[in-house]
Amino acid sequence: MSAYPPASLPQSMADFKEILAICPKFRILVVGRSGVGKSSLVKTIFSIDDLSEEKIDIQDRKAGTADITHEITSKGNPHFILHDSEGFEPGSTHGLKAVEEFLKDKCDEKLSLKDRLHAIWLCIETPRTGMRLMQTADEELLSLADKLNVAVIVVFTKYDLLHSEYLRKATKLKNPTDRNIVQTTADVNAENHLEQLIKNHPDFKHEYVTVSTKEKYFKCHSMLANVTDITEKSLLAGDSWFILAVAQRVNVKQKIKAAIEIGCKSYWKDVGASLLFKDKPLPNCLSRIHLDIITIWNFDDPNQLLQPRKPFQRDMVDLIQPFTTLSLSKVFQASPQTALCLEAYIVDLMLVLYGLFFSLPKQPTKSLTNENILKSLEVYKETKLKEVHKLIRGDAPSGIFATFNPHAHKKIESNIAELICKQLGMENLL
Repeated sequence: MSAYPPASLPQSMADFKEILAICPKFRILVVGRSGVGKSSLVKTIFSIDDLSEEKIDIQDRKAGTADITHEITSKGNPHFILHDSEGFEPGSTHGLKAVEEFLKDKCDEKLSLKDRLHAIWLCIETPRTGMRLMQTADEELLSLADKLNVAVIVVFTKYDLLHSEYLRKATKLKNPTDRNIVQTTADVNAENHLEQLIKNHPDFKHEYVTVSTKEKYFKCHSMLANVTDITEKSLLAGDSWFILAVAQRVNVKQKIKAAIEIGCKSYWKDVGASLLFKDKPLPNCLSRIHLDIITIWNFDDPNQLLQPRKPFQRDMVDLIQPFTTLSLSKVFQASPQTALCLEAYIVDLMLVLYGLFFSLPKQPTKSLTNENILKSLEVYKETKLKEVHKLIRGDAPSGIFATFNPHAHKKIESNIAELICKQLGMENLL
């Protein structure tokens, strides 16, 4: 990847640049016995096609063999660091001691944000009929975490197997032709099964989430996104929420939220008169905005097809031509017209990338291609472009607040955020 940022571009959003400089990678510890699905979980959430190519396949190690201090990284996603502690056996003093020393070291508040552990996932296979909720080793880890006051998220993996068990039972009890009733019955009974096991466990008081990485399981994608939502809620360390949003590749709402929160803290609020862009060529200003936003989305883009000054950015610039009477080769000028131009660019780019996110297969993961990008761009042109630009100009009644007011610069930040969220049905992020 190219250096961030290129020297010829205006400086990045202040907060954005500072956060990535301080902590460019999300650091996570994944704990669990062999075969519970740790490797599949990591590969799917961080969109890594084949961990074994990086010699970091965490699925096939024997218990106790993983070096918990080893930093596992991947070229396919440069924004996360993985630590793996293969599930230690019950009563294994050595295994538990190694985890304890690691947690004491990496959860020290005196450490810099980039060196601290940000999250812990304890992966346990979702118990089916006749299975225990947790093994002794899992209970020992949770007890240790409580002792050290460290947050652990219990991730119940392979939830689809429990659901399949109750689906078979529901099919026998109900009319199999009424699929909705059968499905609902299985959903409720599977949830009740797990909730009852948790309720009956005297010491279970931790955040937990259920998940399946099976693409065919109907709740797969929502469950994966929920893992990152629960993880975000548990984070205590500064801006680690933002690094998680960048690193993960399954939760589109976290991407939108990160872009809006960081954007509104910096140049979105005064985009038409920003000192950041003063005396800079307008193409460089657009490239700065472009690079900031695609970095947050963090697509698997080994050929750098989304990078500034590539055909994709030129196509995006073409979309905003109706908003400027100025030559886009000119130097940035503080004006309402410039504000409309930049606002349109931000909104267009966010909405095109949203479409691109959903157009890509999640499993198996695939790198971006020109075909993917062009298709998303064309879909946006055909479905949303005219409506969005109409709202920005204020031609439609609901678009009056999207029109730049030179006497109310602070309005522009909420205009951009509101327009993006309303187009995506995410008003709850506002």
